[in-house]
Amino acid sequence: MVMNRTATHGAAAPSPSVIHELFARWARLTPHAPALVHGSTTVTYRELDALAEDFAAELAEAGVGPGDLVPVMMPRSIRLVVAFLGILKRGAAYAALDPTWPQGRLARLVGVLGSAVAVCDAPLAFDARRVCPVRPEEFAAVAAAPRATTPVPVAEDAPACVIFTSGSTGEPKGALSPHAGTVRLFQDCPFADLGPTTVMPLAAAVPWDALSLELWSVLINGGCSVVVEEPYLLPATLRDMVTRHGVNAVFLTSALFHLFVDEDLDALAGIGHLLVGGERVSPRHLAAFVDAHPEAAALHCYGPVEATIFTTVHRVRPEDCAHPEGVPLGSPVPRTGVYIWNGQRECGPDEVGELLVSGAGLALGYLGDEERTARSFPVLELAGQPVRVYRTGDLVHRTPDGRLHFDGRADRQVKIRGQRIEPAEVEQAAGLLPGVRRCAAVPVPDGSGGYRELVLAFTVTEGVATNEAQVLAALRKRLPRHLVPQRTVQLETLPLTGNGKLDAAALLKAAADARSQPPAVDAGQPSEGLERTIAETMAQVLKLPRVSPTAAFFDLGGTSLQLGVLCTRLADETGTPVPISEVVRRPSARVLAQWLEPRLALAGAAATGPGTDGADAAGPGPVCLSTVQTSYWTQQRLRPEDLSALCPLAWEVQGPVDTAALDLALGDLTDRHEALRAQYRLDPTARPARLAAFPVTAADRAPSGPELVLPATRASRSEALQALRAALLAPLDPERGALWRAAVVPVAGGGTCLLGLVVHHIAFDGHSTSVLAEELAACYAARAAGRAPEFAQPAPTLREVDDRLARIRDLADGERQRAFWQSTLRGLPELEFPRPAPAVAPTSAERSPASCREISVTLDGREIAMVAELARARGTTPFVVLLSGWAAALRSVTGQVDFGVGVPVARRADPLLGRAVGCLVDSICLRLSGDAGDWDDLVAATARVATEGLAAQDVPLGEVIRLVNPPRTGRAPLYQTIFAYQDAPHPQLSLTGCTVTPLRIAAAEGVAELVLEVWPQPDGTVRADLTFQEAVVDGEFAVKLLAAFLRVLGSAVRRPGPAPLSHGLG
Repeated sequence: MVMNRTATHGAAAPSPSVIHELFARWARLTPHAPALVHGSTTVTYRELDALAEDFAAELAEAGVGPGDLVPVMMPRSIRLVVAFLGILKRGAAYAALDPTWPQGRLARLVGVLGSAVAVCDAPLAFDARRVCPVRPEEFAAVAAAPRATTPVPVAEDAPACVIFTSGSTGEPKGALSPHAGTVRLFQDCPFADLGPTTVMPLAAAVPWDALSLELWSVLINGGCSVVVEEPYLLPATLRDMVTRHGVNAVFLTSALFHLFVDEDLDALAGIGHLLVGGERVSPRHLAAFVDAHPEAAALHCYGPVEATIFTTVHRVRPEDCAHPEGVPLGSPVPRTGVYIWNGQRECGPDEVGELLVSGAGLALGYLGDEERTARSFPVLELAGQPVRVYRTGDLVHRTPDGRLHFDGRADRQVKIRGQRIEPAEVEQAAGLLPGVRRCAAVPVPDGSGGYRELVLAFTVTEGVATNEAQVLAALRKRLPRHLVPQRTVQLETLPLTGNGKLDAAALLKAAADARSQPPAVDAGQPSEGLERTIAETMAQVLKLPRVSPTAAFFDLGGTSLQLGVLCTRLADETGTPVPISEVVRRPSARVLAQWLEPRLALAGAAATGPGTDGADAAGPGPVCLSTVQTSYWTQQRLRPEDLSALCPLAWEVQGPVDTAALDLALGDLTDRHEALRAQYRLDPTARPARLAAFPVTAADRAPSGPELVLPATRASRSEALQALRAALLAPLDPERGALWRAAVVPVAGGGTCLLGLVVHHIAFDGHSTSVLAEELAACYAARAAGRAPEFAQPAPTLREVDDRLARIRDLADGERQRAFWQSTLRGLPELEFPRPAPAVAPTSAERSPASCREISVTLDGREIAMVAELARARGTTPFVVLLSGWAAALRSVTGQVDFGVGVPVARRADPLLGRAVGCLVDSICLRLSGDAGDWDDLVAATARVATEGLAAQDVPLGEVIRLVNPPRTGRAPLYQTIFAYQDAPHPQLSLTGCTVTPLRIAAAEGVAELVLEVWPQPDGTVRADLTFQEAVVDGEFAVKLLAAFLRVLGSAVRRPGPAPLSHGLG
């Protein structure tokens, strides 16, 4: 076979050399220069060379020598690099494997490598001798006196590493890469200015060839490598590394680069060399980077593993980003040739063909697979000479100006998040599962020419019971994380095209339809009566066409907010309260109907019995306070200046505000809701004494209702906001009935003012905000029109609310719930936080003991959508996923694995309760104990704890504390941190003739030592607010804690399947 000689070739070959010898040269030239940084540990070139020499001696004793292929199963760390260098010094090659891969896969790969030695910390589940480098605490001593070994001569074409990639036959392929493949790129590097001043993060996945890029590009040029502990590099981490360590070069996969540009383009400031590759890159994102950082070199890098890291590189210019065919692949790197081949001849300009690669970077072959090696690495005659090439399977063309452009694949191979994936390998694993008859793995396009996830569709064998969750769980045990499909969908048949091939577009549409309509657990039909009512109500709440009577609410995608809606609607439908705790325990229509049916019969008999008309008893008189209200009252009495129980609301108003009409409207609301015109005080007639709410009649209250503060006009919006905050965040007095106030602050320039309300928590809660805002709008509109407001029905009285809550408690299994809390919370330790230094902590003269700081971050809509999808895939709720992230962050930063987290619960499972303004909340204490091994374990454990806790939520927290009777230490009993998922409807205020926009007023004092509130926003984003009491919680600790929460959450949503929690923690 003869090809026309039109290949493009790079520069001539440099003098022969190998990786570890080039590194050792720098250890001699600059022995005291930093080579590696990991956290607070820095290792110099001399020390790293000495540690590697010592480990080489260890390997020699274990029998490792030239030609051996040694598996390394360790995370990114200094010790990982010591292992690599020690193996290379022995003339052997390393194979970096992910220790979190399924044990069966690891055993197969170690068997393929044929090594009697494995480098790892954990005990092995297969037959090999385990060795590992010394621990960090031993670095100094060992580096000072390393064991010596006899140098082993190594040629440049000797194997340096084995990289395993996804295989189309279902088994991974091990590409054996020579030293020359890496050295050709970075010795006298022509495409990037690499040298002793280069500082680059070490952030790639350990088994990936990008790790070689990040590590050896630096160490064979005298630079410094900074180890990243997170699963992947985030903008905030890079920003910190630029500031702290002087990072000036970085490699990002295309997907990660797109995230940087979209979320925090400025995080790339200070980067002199940006290398982007791994999959197709978006010209729009590159254009944004080049425009924002014109001084930086943006390098578009292309290359398969079989050609060692990179084959071509292109420095991106502004005009490249506007090229109609996308950003060019670039020119070949040194000692590399590229050809375009149509199967018979080389292609001319603009002719599409397969890209072939030749040169020193080619892998020596696939380990243990001569047949595949011969197919993929044929020897072709080029210009009369035999040339060994690699068939990439990538389709490209060359434009008349000589630039290469990517056109797709000749096979099914794809790249997702930078990882090469053969759908056939996933299909083979799925096809071996019991009950799976046929299956197809299809990548989902991301809209920019790449792919965002993999979907597996399957059909089942008749008579064999299996489902999507079981298939996904089984695949997680068989495949590494990057190969596990993000979604599975069960179909009756796989769609085919007219010529009998798989119809990928139709399959993706079916998967999308299945996602929008989660299937019921079975196809049964609900029976008539109550079961049908519950099933239909459940379907309405979940926006599904129907649900099976045996389908569990949360398995169908139900959230905690929808659970409250379901209970409210069922109470409305049946006329009987339905406790949330019972729906948690009985989440299907059939089981819930079996529990509710006899209670409805009892309620009906009681309603028609002698002396009753079925109405609620709502007589006048004081109403006993709940334990939550009692705690607010006590705090106020002990510290009259207390601000921790204030609930502020604020809006920016454009347009004229009629303050007289507003004042009257506030009075109307005070008249309407007893909670807003009651005095909360001791009942002197009760024996024993008790705290109660005494409603003040509308006739007896002050005629102006709550105080309306009207500060002077402020010159700017920021000054007006300060004035509004000062007016609102001042003490209220529930005992005297001073429960709320309002303020209006005009902004100079006309037409704009800031409106705020603040209500004491003893008479208010999160749900009340929507009720208050909606009714304030109605009252204001009426008063502005010169008339009194009218409502379809009166607001519930305090007595009606109390009686309805009592009915719900009576329906619940109180004895079981009390026993649960006693056994679950016994011996619960307090959660310990670092205290601020005396010089930092505010004194009592400066701030109140509960004065707090708030740190806020926003999670984008895509990340939150991934949280919801992660929850759906695991049959739980976003609340559980987010709480799992908070638990993992607390465990990581505090080192404590047993603690309680307070979670607010609403007492609103009834239509009457939904119309009330008042404090209808309580808290439960969830004990999050045990050190979960991976993310799936943690989510499952958290879901179990949350479900059990919610099923026992009817026992008031105060009673739980009395039952458990924890030691009193001066801190809050049972829990010292609160996690609140604030998914109640956002308060929508409309004022006649005005445009109203919500504002946020941060709390002045914290209700607990440490509070994380997560607020879903109308635009699909989520705001996370971390509030901490400055007197008792160290500020730096709080910052670390929030950062850990974001890291572990980001790791979880981007790593479908089991992942060690350390992957997401710093």
